[in-house]
Amino acid sequence: MLFRSQGNDAKKLKRVEYVSEEIFRSLLKGEPLAKFFDEKLTLQKGKVLVGKKDLEKLPAELKKPEASIWDAEPRPRVTLDRATSASNLFHIGQVYFAKECGLWFAIRWVDAAPEKKKQFNDMLHELAEAGFGAERGVGMGIAKVHESGTLDLPEANGAWVTLSRYLPKEDEVSALGHDSTAYSIKAVGGWVDSPTNMGQRRKPVNLIEEGSVIGEKPPRDVPGQMVDVQPTYRSGSKPLGHEVYRNGFALAVGMEGGAG
Repeated sequence: MLFRSQGNDAKKLKRVEYVSEEIFRSLLKGEPLAKFFDEKLTLQKGKVLVGKKDLEKLPAELKKPEASIWDAEPRPRVTLDRATSASNLFHIGQVYFAKECGLWFAIRWVDAAPEKKKQFNDMLHELAEAGFGAERGVGMGIAKVHESGTLDLPEANGAWVTLSRYLPKEDEVSALGHDSTAYSIKAVGGWVDSPTNMGQRRKPVNLIEEGSVIGEKPPRDVPGQMVDVQPTYRSGSKPLGHEVYRNGFALAVGMEGGAG
């Protein structure tokens, strides 16, 4: 979200990538981020800014200035060419979360039928046992999933912020030219874990990143779209033989004051 400040505070504000719920709700009302900035309330080397009330809820270890919510370190990997046995060294990033910390996400139920909730819950727990992200074959990404409650967030009736990656439909692209819009784009690719044909790359898709602000009301209740990213070769062949979907639906949250 946009802000204005001067001097050293402006440089420190630019480091902030994440805010706590308390601050997020204030930003939705149009209040500037600079109003809440206090270096004593920053974590993760200035990347995280928390509200005073939210700070009180954190584990004691995380209140220390040198504490980290997460740490990332490179891990070496090597591949061997099947024909020549030539080696190729590369690195992956492995993320470690502090005790009592982890990933959090929200779900908006457009259709809250009990059978759909059960199906989603079963699939989520199965995924947690298999592992999130890459390197699942060596035990990475295994997690425990639990529901922590509900959130009441403003509906998107004017300016709005997306809490998920967003792929606009053709008739939604014009909203990106609004004066209040502030967004960034990221190319998202990755590999396909399919039993029919292993080691295939998904088609890359340019998605609007989470946290982006769109200045106009979406033309539909749930903006965005789902796209098939299964690989297609120059010959036109599709080796997987089935769809591979990338979720580009936005989790839209309304903003009272536009991009503050």
